[in-house]
Amino acid sequence: MAPQMAASVHRSLVFVLFLFIFVGYSHANRIIYSREELLSVGNQLQQTSLPNFVDPGSLLELLIGANVRSLPNKIDELLLLNKINKDFARSAALCFSETWLSELIPDNGLHLPGFGLHRADRQKELSGKTKGGGICFYINEGWCTDVTVLSKHCCPNLESLFLNCKPFYSPREFSSFILAGVYIPPQAGVSEALQTLADQDNSSEQTYPDSLLIIVGDFNQANLKNELPKFRQHINCPTRDNNILDHCYTSLKDAYHSVSRAALGRSDHCLVHLIPTYKQKLKTAKPVIRSTKKWTEEAKEELQDCFDCTDWSVFEEATADLDELTDTVTSYISFCEEVCVPTKTFRIFNNKPWFTPNLRQLRQAKEEAYRNGDKHLFKSLRNSLTKEIRAAKKQYSEKLKTQFSANDTTALWRGLQDITNYKRPPPPLRPATALLMT
Repeated sequence: MAPQMAASVHRSLVFVLFLFIFVGYSHANRIIYSREELLSVGNQLQQTSLPNFVDPGSLLELLIGANVRSLPNKIDELLLLNKINKDFARSAALCFSETWLSELIPDNGLHLPGFGLHRADRQKELSGKTKGGGICFYINEGWCTDVTVLSKHCCPNLESLFLNCKPFYSPREFSSFILAGVYIPPQAGVSEALQTLADQDNSSEQTYPDSLLIIVGDFNQANLKNELPKFRQHINCPTRDNNILDHCYTSLKDAYHSVSRAALGRSDHCLVHLIPTYKQKLKTAKPVIRSTKKWTEEAKEELQDCFDCTDWSVFEEATADLDELTDTVTSYISFCEEVCVPTKTFRIFNNKPWFTPNLRQLRQAKEEAYRNGDKHLFKSLRNSLTKEIRAAKKQYSEKLKTQFSANDTTALWRGLQDITNYKRPPPPLRPATALLMT
């Protein structure tokens, strides 16, 4: 009995020793998180999930998927591409035509993480067809969340969807981007469809004159060259076999570079990736360098002393021609002015004529508040800047109206020069040394 008790006690001691060593070893290698670190995990994941836009001040990247022939059965492929393909993650907008959507398919079944869906399904009563058609946009929420649906159009010849997007960052020359998704069926009346589309485009431009209109979609055999001659087509890669049936139109020259991608599922149109090549006016236009004279009291006294020490009879004895004497004296006065009066050189940046110094200060203050993380001050300055911009535009508009209605020809011509960016060529000047030697 005693040996059995001794053996059981020995086994118990060995087991307790094993537990003590195991617990101590696991405690030494354990990773400990604080409460703040655990709460910040969600914020870190949310920040890293946003797309990384290379140049937020450039035009938006687009990905066009024309004639996808039923979008619901390609959602799984889109979800996969959205995770592994940078073209999808960095694209600001995805446009698809021939979505074959209806009111029976909810938006939840078409959700893409990080994108907002805006769709225009084909209406049986308006198009006369029971299935097919349809346009939709996926707008990247990391690029823009302020999206407004301007219009939806559906008829036998044309289907269109117009969106007004105000992104977080955009070139200064554009207040917003108007995205127009278009689908023209193969059997449609091309002339009627193009005329309707041209009327919609002109209406959008009149309502939003400072916005950039981008027209994308499946045009089949149609072309907007005659209806909208100022618009340029940017897709030059084949989209179906050797044909270019999908188009992208803007009023800018060399705005995009098109690259074809593999088609979705069994779609007979390939995807088109539009990479922006447009350069902002702020970067392309160099600032104007101007000079002005600083007429200080010291400069005036020095110039007066120079004139007092001058023997003016020398000019009268040098020539008997009145015109030559006038030119010589004028050149000498200009020479003295250049020597005695200092010159100040400054740069004028490519700002709009209504852009005042107050607006520049408000914009700098808003940027500083954003960098400091003061959300309350940032919102306040943002609202103040918006109000000041509207007031400055209105004031400049009233100024132009006054110049046109009044008989002030000088101010009118100066305003026209500012609007048209007219620059008068400088007249040829005779050197001052040559005039003094005559």
